[in-house]
Amino acid sequence: MTEGRPNSEVPDEAAERARLLYWRELVQLKVDCEYVQRYRDLLARRMSQVAVARAIVSVGALGSWIAGLGYPQLWGGVIVASQVAEAIQNVIPLAARERSLRAFSVTLDALLIDALLEWEDIQLGSFDAREITRRWHTLMKLRHEAETKNLTIGLPVNRRIFRLAEQAAAAYFDTNYGTRPNP
Repeated sequence: MTEGRPNSEVPDEAAERARLLYWRELVQLKVDCEYVQRYRDLLARRMSQVAVARAIVSVGALGSWIAGLGYPQLWGGVIVASQVAEAIQNVIPLAARERSLRAFSVTLDALLIDALLEWEDIQLGSFDAREITRRWHTLMKLRHEAETKNLTIGLPVNRRIFRLAEQAAAAYFDTNYGTRPNP
């Protein structure tokens, strides 16, 4: 007790700090979800473009080679290169990263859904500062585990996609919570 009053300010300050830490982690998780989805979609488009180009070159080379339009060794080499590209497509970083991002995206989305539910309980005052801090720690740990499990080859930062992800997350929180966070 301080000057005849219960020492309720300290627990309230601790709870507010814990809520703020959880909120910031929640915002970052939403940004990560948006970023991973956008990056995954970009890689999928690039992989499709490469597949279409490879098919066009392969068919064109095969047709030219069969028609005997000259340079049979060149066209034969193009066909062989196309077949090699087809055979190794699952081991090149682009394909591996896209597969990793698909799994990571699903994991992050599930984590976000659970974190949003927890946030509602936090906002209702269901937890004290210690419990909020424990849940914040658990959220960070689960996010880290998801990243280390699914992104063994890492994920480069694309500034344009990151800005779009931040904007999408801000719009989400503005729509659902009436606030525009500063991630």
